[in-house]
This record gives sequence, C-alpha cells and structure tokens, in this order.
Amino acid sequence: MVQKKSASGGVTAAPGVPESPVLSKDSGVPKESSVPKEPGVHKGSTAPAGSAEEAALRRRVAELEAELGSLRKSLTVADGVLPVREALLSEAEKVAHLGSWFLNPVNNEVKWSHELFRILGYDPAKDVPSAEKFFQVLHPEDLPRALANMQVLIDKGQMTPSDLRVVWKDGTVRETRTDGMVVRDEDGVPFRIVGTVMDVTESREAERNASRVARFLQEAQSVANVGSWLWDSAAGTMECSDELGRIFGMTGEDIMDERNLIARIHPEDQAKVKKYREDILATGFSGPMEFRILRPDGSLRHTLVQSKRIEDGGGASRFLGTVWDITERKQLEEQLRQSQKMEVVGRVAGGVAHDFNNLLTVIAGNADLMLEDYDDDRLRRIRDASDVGAALTRQLLAFSRQAVVKPVALDLNAAIRDIVRIVDRLIGEDINIKLDLDAGPMVILADGAQVQQILLNLAVNARDAMGNGGDLFFSTRQAPGNPLLMGAGPARWVELIVRDTGKGMDPLTRERAFEPFFTTKEPGKGTGLGLSTIADIVTAMKGTIAIASEPNRGTQVTIRFPHSSIKVDSPAPVQLKSRKGAESILLVEDNAELRELVRLFLTTAGYKVQAVGRPGEAETIWSTERDSIDLLITDMVMPEKSGTDLAKALLAKKPGLKTLFISGYTPNRNGFGEWGFLQKPFTRNELLDAVKALCGGKGAPKPNA
Repeated sequence: MVQKKSASGGVTAAPGVPESPVLSKDSGVPKESSVPKEPGVHKGSTAPAGSAEEAALRRRVAELEAELGSLRKSLTVADGVLPVREALLSEAEKVAHLGSWFLNPVNNEVKWSHELFRILGYDPAKDVPSAEKFFQVLHPEDLPRALANMQVLIDKGQMTPSDLRVVWKDGTVRETRTDGMVVRDEDGVPFRIVGTVMDVTESREAERNASRVARFLQEAQSVANVGSWLWDSAAGTMECSDELGRIFGMTGEDIMDERNLIARIHPEDQAKVKKYREDILATGFSGPMEFRILRPDGSLRHTLVQSKRIEDGGGASRFLGTVWDITERKQLEEQLRQSQKMEVVGRVAGGVAHDFNNLLTVIAGNADLMLEDYDDDRLRRIRDASDVGAALTRQLLAFSRQAVVKPVALDLNAAIRDIVRIVDRLIGEDINIKLDLDAGPMVILADGAQVQQILLNLAVNARDAMGNGGDLFFSTRQAPGNPLLMGAGPARWVELIVRDTGKGMDPLTRERAFEPFFTTKEPGKGTGLGLSTIADIVTAMKGTIAIASEPNRGTQVTIRFPHSSIKVDSPAPVQLKSRKGAESILLVEDNAELRELVRLFLTTAGYKVQAVGRPGEAETIWSTERDSIDLLITDMVMPEKSGTDLAKALLAKKPGLKTLFISGYTPNRNGFGEWGFLQKPFTRNELLDAVKALCGGKGAPKPNA
C-alpha cells in the first residue's frame, strides 16, 4: 500500500515512509511462482527402460498427473465462484464499516475494497488507490502517528492499531481504526501486505455520549448523595457506583464485595437488613428502608435503601438498588424536633418565670422593707436566696428568648466582687473563693443581670462538682485580638476564667456540656440549662466560651468578652427623698400580694395610688377619673385583657398617657406613647427610679419597639 518499485526491481517505501528492510530487493520475495518438479524425474536419467524402478517411477508420474488435473479442475470451479465470494465480502465490509487493502510487494500493486473507498471519501470509478492518496486525506495532526505506525509495520511486520482521522473533500471528518500486517510464505518471505481501516465515527460518538451520560449520572449521584448497586445473586457479584463507595467510606475492590458492605451495617440494623434481603429475593421488590452505616473511620451515616429485581431475558435475575445518604436530613429533622420542643418548653418557661417573679418580688420587697428596720442575717439570707431565684428565672427567660436585655458599660471586676457576697453564702464554708483580678477595670458592654447569671451559674456548677470542698477561682485578664482578622474582630478581649478543683468531666460529658437539658446531676438537682444558657448569652455578646476539663482534675471555663472603651458610669446613690412625688397613679396587677407591695412602695414615697386587680376595674375608674391620673402602672399578662391592650384603650381616650409596664416576661413589646418597662423581680428603689423617670418629664425614657 505504501511501497514503490525501485529501478532495480526492489520495493521502497512511499514518500515520507522509511524504506522497509523486509520489502527490499534482498528480502527474498520470490520473483515468479514455480510448480514443484516431479521427484525422481530428471533430464538425462539413467534408469533402464522396463526395469522395476522405471515402472514404479511411471506410476508415480501418473499419480502426480492425476493430482494436477484435479487441482486444475478445482481452480476452474474456484474461478467461477470467486465473484460471488467477493460480493459477499464487499457486503460484509459495508455492514461492518470495515475497508480492506493489500499491497503486492513484487509489483507494488495496491488494491482497496469498495468500503475503503467510501471510508476515505474517494470514488472507486475515478480514483486510483495509492499510498499517497491515503496519506493525503489524513488529518494533519494524525499524519505523524500514521507514518510512525507504517514504520513499525515495515520493521516488525505488524502494525500497531491506532485511531486516525480522515478529512473528506467537503470537510467531513471521519474517525477510523487502522491495522495491518505482512503475510509471509513458509520460508518467511513476505509475499503480501494487508490491512484494514474501520470507520468508527458512530461508535466513538456513542462511546463519548455514553461517557458523558456516565459522568452526568456520577455527578448527579454525588449531588443527590445517592449511590447505586447491581447485585447478581446467583453469581454473588456486586457492581457499585463511586457514590455508594463514598457513602460506605470504601474504595476500589472493597466496595465490590457484598460481605464488606454488610460488615459496615450498624450491628443493631443487621437483622433488619437481612430480612430486607430475604424479602427482595422472595418478591423481587422492596420499599424504602432506613439503616445505619458505620464507616471504617468510625463515623455514622443514616441511609435509605430501595431496590427491585430486573430480568436480563435469559431467565437470570439481578437486583438493582439505590442507597440515599440521609444523614443531613436526619440531622435537620432532629434540629426541627429540638426547635419545636424548645418552643413549647420556652412558652412554659415564660409562664413559670412570670408567676415565680411575682413571688420573688414579694419576697425580696418585704425582705428589703424589714431590713430597713432590722439588720438581721436571716433576712439577708432570704434576700440573697431571692436574688438566686431571680437569676434562675432570668435563665428561663433567656432560654425562652423572652428576657429583656439592656447592655451597658460595666466593669467585670466590680460585677465579680458584687456576686462574691451572694456566692459565698450559697456554696458553703468548705469551698474557698479566690480572686485573681486584673488591676485595671475590665470594661465590657453587657446586661448586668446576664453577667450576674453567668457568674452564679458557674459558681453553682463548681459547687456541685466539689462535693468534698475545694477551691473556686475567679480570674480576669486582658487578651489581644487577632491581627489576622483585619479589624473583623475586637482589638482586645476581656477574659474571664472560672476554675474549680472538682471531679472534672470525661471527654463525652465535655463534648455535650453546652447541649440543652444535658446534665450529669441527680434528678431534681439540675436542669441542664446552665451552660447552654451561658453559651447563648456569650454568643449574643459576640464573645467566645471554652471548657477544659479532665476526670479528677477539675474544670476551667474560659469566656472572652469584647473589650469596650465606653466609660463606666458611677452615679451617686439617689436619696429616697429625691424619689418622692405627688402624682396620681393607676396600678393594675392581678397578683394581690404583689399589688399590695407595689402600692406600699408608692404610697410611702408620696404618690396617690388606686390599685385594682383586673383591667375592667381599671377602665371603670378611668372613665370617671382619667383627667386626674398621671401614670398607668400595669402588669402585661392578666385575665380579661393584656396590659398592652389596656394601655392602648386608655391612650385612645387620653393621648400621651405615661405608662410603666411591669412583668415577669414580655412576649411582645409594641412601642406607643411615653412608656417604660420594669422587669420582675424589682426592688423598691428600682420601681421608684422608673416612676420618677417617667413623671419627671426630662428623664422619661424614649418609647421602645
């Protein structure tokens, strides 16, 4: 196909193709076909005529002549059927898109089949086959590879099969697969070179499409977290997708072994999966079923499997299935359930806090009144206990997202010193409190009640961890911010460290320490909300919290608050006489004891008070005396009507009415008029300050939304 006859009668390579040593003039290619001579018959034989040897020789010659005649007869028949065979071969090549060629190295005759003409874009009626024409239609980028393959054919007698592109005259590009070999006679002398060119354009495009589909399916499975498998139950073989391997945490041959997959199923789900397998073998289909997987790295995944039998037409059954990784979905469902539970518990907590705060206000208020006349240690213990109770209700309100937060600049060191007095009474004499506070003020922007709540909760946790006594340390210090945050974080931190010498925590307990309702305390001795609430408060303040603890080596809680440059106000104590007033106040509070206490606080300060327990009673008084009433003090949660609805009804008849809401919690705060808010429990001084601010005009707080 690629040789030319040299002047000397040898065979040389086509232009651009190295000369083949196989096809050279010294290659031993026969110059002519020779028929074997009759053995034993030579010119000038001396065998005597009529002898036995001559008779045998004549018989042998007769046999050979008969064989030659038979061969000639068969050749004659073959010549008759040869066109039929060529036609059949041509049709077969057309069906297979396979063209063929051959080269006679003796005379350099080149022949192409009709299908090869079509594949190369030539017309068999006009074009003469040659090596040059073959190379002319090859894609320029593929020509070097074609020449290299031809050199291999010449050197080794066998071409390396390769893909070559063919460019037709009209620009159509076809993809081909080429092959070839040198055919030798019994003596190893080459007498023919043959080759094939297969048009693989459609098959290659189908392969590319299949590859694209396979990649698309693989990517789709990855996006959907769905793996697939094909199980041949009879052969015991398994085919699995890459995504199934990722779900199981396995790769390579491991994922193809059914036993390896079953070994990764959670022990508690093994029986369920076994029953599932029996069902699908019996019925050919099985609906969705959840089971868990334990990966080799120890991680747990939740999955959903579905499968069905597929028939291959030969009677054998195989089973196709999918495994969906639903771990994230299960986590979201758990978060939703937790959120719904928190919402219900929050509503209950808010109601409990409201009622409890009424009681605490009565207890603390009466204790304060008695302490003005009697400085008794037992009264102070009652007062301190009410503060602890107030911290507990604030914890419930914070948990239920109903706490009223009023951040101000405060000195953390001062807050710690103030709380130590209460903590010292709570934790007992067998625990020593030790302070290591930074010399300078540790200023943070925070709600004072929340800081008190943090310190009290940490102190109570430490007390419970030190059943046999120990040391409780409160430390503060400044810490620099992270310069790599480029101003995204605080320039300085105020660090609070609370450390105890108690029993400590194991790793599992430490990991779940901030989880709501998680507690290691005995029933009735802990709610599991302490650290959870602290973490929420710290996060809301854009701070950080961390726990370091080991069994029998104590626990250290480190909290970082953003440092504040705002100056801490230190107002002088306001004397009681400055809180005296003469305004007329309408008080609405459904709790009788609290109503009487508030009335007592106000009347002793000079205010005129009309106290009622229901909104309807208040509206009755208002209808006749609204012109003389200067201030409305009302609870927010009451029978008949809420405090906000009551205030709106009264404001409709007297715009600008000043209002002070008092409540154990505040589900909604709609801003209107000039009003203030006082969180229960409150002290007498806090009440009088709030009333003075509203009635004093200039000090009245702005409406809040």
